[in-house]
Amino acid sequence: GVSYPNPSFSHFQAQDIWFTGAASAPLPDTGWLGRQLDVDNPGFPAGYPNPDSPDPLSIQIGGALPLALQGPNINMGYNAPNPASLVNVATATPAPAPVSDYGTELTFLRLMKDQSNAYATRITAAYAAQTTLSAMYATSGNSLSDQLKIVARLIGGGLGTSIYIVNHPDSFDNHVNQVVPGSPTTGTHANILSKLSVAIAAFQDDITQMGKADKVSGMTFSEFGRRVINNTSSGTDHGSGAPVIFFGAGVNPGIIGTSPVLPASPTGSTQVPMQYDFRQLYATVMQKWLCMTPTQSQT
Repeated sequence: GVSYPNPSFSHFQAQDIWFTGAASAPLPDTGWLGRQLDVDNPGFPAGYPNPDSPDPLSIQIGGALPLALQGPNINMGYNAPNPASLVNVATATPAPAPVSDYGTELTFLRLMKDQSNAYATRITAAYAAQTTLSAMYATSGNSLSDQLKIVARLIGGGLGTSIYIVNHPDSFDNHVNQVVPGSPTTGTHANILSKLSVAIAAFQDDITQMGKADKVSGMTFSEFGRRVINNTSSGTDHGSGAPVIFFGAGVNPGIIGTSPVLPASPTGSTQVPMQYDFRQLYATVMQKWLCMTPTQSQT
């Protein structure tokens, strides 16, 4: 039941709302995590890295840097477009280049870029200091599992980065054929939930074996939920109240909130009602996990 008043059902506007932490126009051009990191790291990037803060403030794997990490002056994140790119940085291995004179020069330029990266040395050291301990990660076809495998290894190796953002490779925007007709526990939706389950379970197993479970909490989010029942195409349309999963050794187990009271005869337009504003969750994360005061989180 996580949402906000008068929710937007536009993918782009809804994403910006979740990224910025503002539920109505005009939306700020900074992100909720970017502002938090700016409070904790005044003046960034001038003087960074330094002995007190030698590691990236945040790391995202997948896509471009999100608005969520945009600070008042600069994006506060270190971005790798995919897991392989971050491994290349961690192992000082340039990406493949064409076998030609152009390729030779490109390989050299990439190596120089990686070597001049202020954070590459720290990432390399952390990655080399820890091996993967869990055998539960997916062996193929699950980019989320690949991403979390790298995150666990960096955490286990001692990288002090406080925020990691990873991305599910598939879309939950299933307007058609969400399930196999007559078998609602199978189909597209079940498959993408399985990827989420496998990746989180493996990650948690990995950091537990590394002795780091008490230092890590995870949170899932999407830009909106889905309708109560399917449409005429065996899919679900954009909805208001959404589920959010928190995971980690420091999370109190159980379901927060009550099962929604639904009409006896719901239609394809029936919504899951809001029980919690998503900014309540953000405030809890900032205060209970990122060690901010109520005044700082409110600001």
